[in-house]
Amino acid sequence: LGRKSLAGELVLITGAGHGVGRATALEFAKRHSRLVLWDINKVMDTLMSSLRLTSESAGHLGA
Repeated sequence: LGRKSLAGELVLITGAGHGVGRATALEFAKRHSRLVLWDINKVMDTLMSSLRLTSESAGHLGA
C-alpha cells in the first residue's frame, strides 16, 4: 500500500518538549505537517528553534 503524504496535515503532539514527543515533532516537521505542540514543561523555545532549523534546511518556514 502507498503512504499518504503528511504535508499540510494538522498534527497535535503532546509531550513535545522531550523524548519521543520531541522526536515525533521533528519527524512531522520534516514531512511539512502543520504542528500544534504541547508540553507541560517550559522547553518549547528549544524545540521551536530546532523546528525552525529543520524547516529552513528543507526550504520551508512557517510562522
